[in-house]
Amino acid sequence: AQLAQRTGFAATAARAALRDPKRTEYAEAVWQGQARVHHYARIVRNEEGQIEAIVFVEHRSPRAAALLFVNRVYILAAGLAAGALAVVVFSLILKRIVFSPVRELRLTATRIAQGETAVRADIHTGDEFEDLAEAFNAMLASLEDSQQRLRELNRSLDLRLAEAEQANVALHEAARVKSEFLANISHELRTPLNSIIGFAELLLEIARNDAEREGSRFPALHEKRVRYLENIVVAGRSLLEMINDLLEMAKLEAGRTELRVEPCNIVDACEGLLALLRPQAERKRLTMRLEAPQDADSFSRKPAPVVIRTDARKLQQIIFNFLSNAVKFTPEEGMVTVRIERVVGADACERVRVSVLDTGPGIPPEARERIFQKFTQLESAVHKGTGGTGLGLAIAAELASLIGADIQVESELGEGSMFSVIVPVDLVVPPAASTSTGSDATAQRSDGALRTAVHLGAQSTSQRS
Repeated sequence: AQLAQRTGFAATAARAALRDPKRTEYAEAVWQGQARVHHYARIVRNEEGQIEAIVFVEHRSPRAAALLFVNRVYILAAGLAAGALAVVVFSLILKRIVFSPVRELRLTATRIAQGETAVRADIHTGDEFEDLAEAFNAMLASLEDSQQRLRELNRSLDLRLAEAEQANVALHEAARVKSEFLANISHELRTPLNSIIGFAELLLEIARNDAEREGSRFPALHEKRVRYLENIVVAGRSLLEMINDLLEMAKLEAGRTELRVEPCNIVDACEGLLALLRPQAERKRLTMRLEAPQDADSFSRKPAPVVIRTDARKLQQIIFNFLSNAVKFTPEEGMVTVRIERVVGADACERVRVSVLDTGPGIPPEARERIFQKFTQLESAVHKGTGGTGLGLAIAAELASLIGADIQVESELGEGSMFSVIVPVDLVVPPAASTSTGSDATAQRSDGALRTAVHLGAQSTSQRS
């Protein structure tokens, strides 16, 4: 008890022995400078557990600090070595399991991008990467098969294209020969036919004069004579119109149609066409009229001139086809109107629209797909027996494309039809056509430059010849 009241290791050991009756030893270690001091106390007890003696032992280790430092260094080095080894092992495992398959797939994809479709991914990791490689190889095999089939199809297509090209050349040559034949034969037929028509008209005029002078003597004979000659003239003119249509179509298909750009007064052109067809219209008691912008400065209320720069002959031919169809298909005591008006196109450029309106039977809707086709005529009872080759509107469409014009058609059954041609105010010919202006300006059309400029109206439309 007296020892426990002291300080130091002996007192600490004594107090520990008093607190724990069964305790028989006590130890501690402390630092004293660089030395490590170890204290040990042996507690001796009697049979009753009372303390009889305490044996103290003290041991000093002067190099303990250095040894402890060395041990710590060894432990740190061992930890670093173990960590480095773990990193190396982990990287090798990662390279084996992840990086190598990914690199193999990337190299395979690169070679495929370079066109080597026979390459395959060689991955044997026994995991999802191997499954991915197998799927990738299957895709490559399918791609290679598809490319092989595509190459075979391309070879077959090349053969067919070569055959088609040869057939196309032969077709173009046949079309050229056909067009030249039609042009030549039409020209050769037109020359004697003009003579026949001329002599028939002369005989008709003589027959009419004889009928006026001697009609009272042989009225039936003179009537038959005049009627037969009139039939010859009408048939000859109809045949001449057909030949002219064939000749014009042949020239268009052969690319031998020339443009002659010059000022054209549309009002004068329409008045001339109306005068040309007025005798035929009078035989059917048709009313023909011209609607055009009025001249505000004129007291006679004459139409104001509408002058544009275009190929006047081709424009007149288009309008003539419209007018002749209107006169041909309009029933007796009907009306044919030519309307001239200035319009502004979708490109904000000024144009002139020439429309031919009639009170004929109209166009059936089911004929809309056949509009402006060559050698096409309506088969309805109203249109039968009117004659023609079915080329009039086909030629009009071709000519419209040459002069940069558009054709519009509107029709309603039982009400009549309206055919319109919309012409630019100033025809601009491409430089490639080598067209000059003035009275001698001409231009040669190329076969590939033709376009069909036909627009159907919102109502029923069809084909006229």
